[in-house]
Amino acid sequence: MTADDVTDVITLDELKRRYILRVLALVGGNKSRATDLLEVERRTLYRRIERYEGRRILGQKCTRSPKAPQSSRWKRGPGD
Repeated sequence: MTADDVTDVITLDELKRRYILRVLALVGGNKSRATDLLEVERRTLYRRIERYEGRRILGQKCTRSPKAPQSSRWKRGPGD
């Protein structure tokens, strides 16, 4: 990859997002296999996917608004 102009440079967050998408595509969406290849915990992968909600991920547009309240299952308590 060559950046000939400063406008060609992407953020590290965007680079991670693209790489995660690439790996998920290579393993057919198998998150367990993706975590093995990425050498991250499954929870980390899910958190990163959740962070990218609202963007196109796995070829689908997330329908939930990023500002919509989360279910109680995903809320973190004061000690988390």
